[in-house]
Amino acid sequence: MSLRQRGEEIAIRFVKDGTPMVGSWLKVQDFEVTPQQDLKETDFLGETETDYDRQHHGYGIAWTWHNLDASLVAYLDEIVDAEANHQAPEDLRVQVMYSFRDPTKRPLVVTYYNGVCRISSEGFRGRKEYVETKCEGRYQKRKTQQL
Repeated sequence: MSLRQRGEEIAIRFVKDGTPMVGSWLKVQDFEVTPQQDLKETDFLGETETDYDRQHHGYGIAWTWHNLDASLVAYLDEIVDAEANHQAPEDLRVQVMYSFRDPTKRPLVVTYYNGVCRISSEGFRGRKEYVETKCEGRYQKRKTQQL
């Protein structure tokens, strides 16, 4: 039996302004984290090798929901209304819960915070296809906890 982790061992939860979200918010089809990092190269006179540096700037995340109810439509309206009224963005935290097949490995919870999200698109490809909402965000911080 393979101990490799599968998507069924991952759960993703969203907490908006302190409230755990339900319904469509739990129907995550895919999820991707992209560390926002730069590799810098600096050359100095009199030196024969380049100096390298890595700079970390946060995390880009993207995911797709399947629409189960009207909550994602309402979320887009909330984003637009807050922007039009010059209000601060909501506090949307993204929690990724990892469990592992190896019984010696403890589960992890990674929480992304201090960031903003946007709805990238909403749509469907045909009569028999599911309606999907795609979202992406940029977060400054994450916290990893073992359970």
